[in-house]
Amino acid sequence: MTVWINDSSWRLPGTEKEGTIMRQIIAMGGGFGLNVSRSDGMRPAGLEAAKRFVTEHFPDCNVAILTGSAARGEETPQSDLDILIVSDTAPSAYIEAFYEYGWLIEVLMHNRESYKKFFEQDRLRGRPSLPHMFATGIVLVDDGTAASIQQEARALLEAGPPAWSERDIQFARFVITNHLLDLEAGLEEIDMLFAVNDLANALHELVLRANGRWIGKGKRIVSAIRDFDPLLAQAFADTFERFFTSRDVSGVIRFADWILEPYGGRLFAGYSTK
Repeated sequence: MTVWINDSSWRLPGTEKEGTIMRQIIAMGGGFGLNVSRSDGMRPAGLEAAKRFVTEHFPDCNVAILTGSAARGEETPQSDLDILIVSDTAPSAYIEAFYEYGWLIEVLMHNRESYKKFFEQDRLRGRPSLPHMFATGIVLVDDGTAASIQQEARALLEAGPPAWSERDIQFARFVITNHLLDLEAGLEEIDMLFAVNDLANALHELVLRANGRWIGKGKRIVSAIRDFDPLLAQAFADTFERFFTSRDVSGVIRFADWILEPYGGRLFAGYSTK
């Protein structure tokens, strides 16, 4: 089903918009998507739009950085703009969404203290979302401190997260074992799909965190494994692709047991958090 809405007053909360917006809401095959496009002309390139946006909305910021696909030159018609703002006047970190110049724009606002707090949180959880955004972005506004912030982010990425303790590894083995027991017991197909997804995430976390490496999330899981071991990443991708094609869980179970083996194999009886 496709529904077109010609709405000249629609805007994201807290923003002003220009031009008429056509929203195409698409629901098909169990999926849902949202396309937002301007009907009054072509939108500017991502970098151009980002510079214009920051000038108009955050003229007094200290640092502004364009990150994400637009910063890599990989934007598509469905891409949004991710912009990091550092401002000495920001009371705290927050996210704000806009629609401008035909672009969905997400602003991540930080002050000098908040970005450091988020850097440390990302380091401890093992997934460096904010440091990676700062390190790989294009500087739009610079009061002279952008380079030092980016270097701080790159140093954190290079150092990696703290490796898991033996206690952490035992807990991961216990969690993975529970997933495997569920799969071996037999599940309804829809339940099996979600269980396998949880298992894939747990396996990638075990391998990477036990070796002091950064983890990914969702579409970044395989690339995070690839940064550690390209051959393992290929085996990981092949295993789960075969499952999602065939719904045969036996290969996933064998692969999980192979991953667990260097860490002591499955763990259930005798495990305790005391």
